[in-house]
Amino acid sequence: MPALYALVGCATIYVTFVAQMEGADSFVQFDDNATHLGMISAMSEGASYSALKTTVYPSLPADQTPFSLSSFYPNAWHIAAAIVCEALGCTAPIAENATNIALVALVYPLGTCALLGCLIGERNRAAISAGAFTCLASIAFPLRMLTVHGAFPNLAAFCCLPALAALFVSLLPTRGERLFDPRLAAGFLIASAGCALTHPNSIFTASLLLLPYLLLNYLPRLIPGQGWRRISRSHFLLLTRGLLCLAYVGMWLILFNSPLFSDIVDFVWQFSRTLPEALWNVLTAGYYARFPQYLLGALIIVGLVRALRSGSLRWVGISYILIALVFVLGLTLDYETRRLISGFWYNDPERTAAMLAIAAVPLSSLGLWSVAQVLTGTWLTLQKRLGHRPLHARRVAAAALLVAAAALTCVNFDSRPMGNEPSPFGFASDQVRRTYRFSDDQVYTARERSFVQHVKELVGEDALVLNNPFDGSAFAYAADGINVYYKSCRPSNETQESASIRMSLNEISSSRSVQDAVKKTGARYLLLLDGPKHTEGDVYTMLGDYRADVWAGLNVDDDTQGFELVLSDGVLRLYKIVCD
Repeated sequence: MPALYALVGCATIYVTFVAQMEGADSFVQFDDNATHLGMISAMSEGASYSALKTTVYPSLPADQTPFSLSSFYPNAWHIAAAIVCEALGCTAPIAENATNIALVALVYPLGTCALLGCLIGERNRAAISAGAFTCLASIAFPLRMLTVHGAFPNLAAFCCLPALAALFVSLLPTRGERLFDPRLAAGFLIASAGCALTHPNSIFTASLLLLPYLLLNYLPRLIPGQGWRRISRSHFLLLTRGLLCLAYVGMWLILFNSPLFSDIVDFVWQFSRTLPEALWNVLTAGYYARFPQYLLGALIIVGLVRALRSGSLRWVGISYILIALVFVLGLTLDYETRRLISGFWYNDPERTAAMLAIAAVPLSSLGLWSVAQVLTGTWLTLQKRLGHRPLHARRVAAAALLVAAAALTCVNFDSRPMGNEPSPFGFASDQVRRTYRFSDDQVYTARERSFVQHVKELVGEDALVLNNPFDGSAFAYAADGINVYYKSCRPSNETQESASIRMSLNEISSSRSVQDAVKKTGARYLLLLDGPKHTEGDVYTMLGDYRADVWAGLNVDDDTQGFELVLSDGVLRLYKIVCD
C-alpha cells in the first residue's frame, strides 16, 4: 500500500510540477523565497544550523554584513534543504526544489496512507487505496503552495500533518485494553515538535483536525458507564465536552493576544469574498483559486455524508466543517474580526484553502470508495440476473476502484481548456511554468543570470560586490554563488556603513564618510542589473516593498565619478570602485 501511494504521488508531482519547470535550478522569485534561499545557502556555507535562529548571511567578516538579520524563525525546513545542499554540493535552488518534491510526492502521500489505515482499518485495503488517487487531487494543496508566496516552511509543515494525525489517533485508541499507548507518546511529541519547528501554525491546524476526534471518539472511553453521582453519563459527557471546548477557546484567545504571535495575527491580506461565493467555492472544491473542481467536490460531499452517518468517522466530517468555517469566515468577515478566526495563518486564504484541501482527503477517499462500491454492487447484480458465473467479489471491487480512480484521474487532472476557461490543473500547471523560469517578465532573468556568471568569473567567488537587491541580484548569491553585499531585501538592524552605501554611494568621490564605509566593507565592485521592475500594487513579487528613495545611493551610471565600467551587456553593468 505505501508503494502504491509513493508511485501515484511521484507520478502526479512529476506531471503537474516537475515537468512544467524550466530547469532543476529554477525557483520562485518572491520576496519570501529570496530570504529562504539565502538562509539555505548561509547554513550550507557555515552559518548555524539552529532550529530557532537564522540568518541569510554565512560566516562572513562582520564588516561584510549590512544587516543583523539573526532572529527567531522555525527552521526545520531550511535545515533539511541545507543538508541536501551541503551533502550533494548543489546550489540552494536545486536543494530547495528537491526537498519540496520529496515532501509533496512522498511525505504527504505516505502520511495520508498511514492516517487512512488508522481511520478505516488495515483490512479494508480498497478504501485505503482510494486515498492514493485523491490526496493530490486538489490544486489548493500542494500545487498552489509551491507557486504562490514561496511559503515553503508552511508547505513542509502541512505535508507532515497526516502523519501527525495518524500518530495521535494511534496514541489514543478507541478500542482495546489500553486507554493510552505509551509506545507512541514519544513519537507524537517528537513529531509535534518537528511540525512546530517547521511552522507553528501547523499545530493550530492539527488542533482543529484532531479536537473532534478527542471529543467524539476518545472522550467517551474515559467517562464511567454507570454515571457520576446524580448526573447521567450522557449529561456528564456533554458537560465534559463543553468544558474542553471552553478551554480550547480560552487557549486560542490567550495565544491570539500573546506577543509571540502578534506579527502573524496582525498581518491581514486585503482579500474578500461574499458569503455565497465563499460557500460555493467550498462546495465545488474550488477554494481560493476560483476554479471549481466539480467531480472532486462531489466526492467530498459524498464522503462527508458518509462520515457524518458513521459513528467512528463522524469526527472527520466535523473537522472538515470546522476548517471550512475558518476559510469562509476568514474571507467574509471584516478585516479586524477575521484576525481572530484566521490570524494564525496570516489571515491568508491560500493557506486556509490548503488546510481545507488536506482535511478533505479522507472524505474524498470515502467518496471514491463509495462510487467503487456502487459499481461493484451494480456489476454483481447484473451478473446474477444474467445468470453468469459470478466473479470473486474482491476482484470486482478492485476493478471497480481502478475504474473509478481512472475516471477521476482523466477528468480531474485534465489540463486541457474547458471551453473558454482553463481547467483547474491547466491553470495550476501554467502557474508553475510561469513561476519556475527565468523569463524576461521575472525579476531575475536568464540574461541577468548569464551576466552574473560572467561577473563571478571575473571577480571570483569571495570578492564582495555591492548591489541593489531589488533588481534581482538578491538571488545572485543563492543561485549563482556571487558574494553580493545585500543578500536580502529587508533592512533590519542596519550598520552605519550600509546606510551610507545605500543612500549615498554615488557621492563617493566627494564624501569621506562614504569612502570610509566602502573601505571598511572591503567592496571593490558594484553590480547593477536591469531593474528594479516595480509596479503599483505589486504584492506577490519581491518588489512590493521597494522604495526608490531608500536605495538612492545606488543610482550610478557611466558618468558617475568614482566608478569605472568593467563589464556591460545592454543596461547590465559591473563597475569597479576606483575612488580611494
